[in-house]
Amino acid sequence: MISPDKAMSMTGGKIMSATEPSPETAECRLSASLALLRISLGLFLLVWAVMKFVLPKGTINIFKKFYGLNIDVDLSLWIGIAQCVLAVAIIVGFARFWSYGAGLLVHAVSSLSSWKEVLDPWGMYLNTQPKMLFWAGVPVLAAFVLLWLVRERDLWSLDHWLGR
Repeated sequence: MISPDKAMSMTGGKIMSATEPSPETAECRLSASLALLRISLGLFLLVWAVMKFVLPKGTINIFKKFYGLNIDVDLSLWIGIAQCVLAVAIIVGFARFWSYGAGLLVHAVSSLSSWKEVLDPWGMYLNTQPKMLFWAGVPVLAAFVLLWLVRERDLWSLDHWLGR
């Protein structure tokens, strides 16, 4: 049996409840959570990047409808290459400030371009079919904001392992 004085010295004088994890456990959980978030957001971008190779005409149509831009197949492929590089950087946690920030920016522009569908997910005012899947972009945007804000705490990243 550990005495109360010994228990207090072991926790740095902090009183911990029986259900509160140790600081080491909490840090490990946070690191694992951020790694999972980072990898899933990178894969999310990677799926959209690969679309530019697999369905370049679909990308051309998306750019025309949502961004008002006319792009050709070659530009679609170059955008796909850049987005693949960005996705891989996010997945491994490289250049966290820039890659997480760029991922946030890319997704924010994408989300803002579909603001009508987000505000009218049932198509009642746009007189269209329901487009509720556009709402999936909202929590993804929040996740990118979170990842960027706590990037220094992402300890299971390549940057952290490289001492950056």
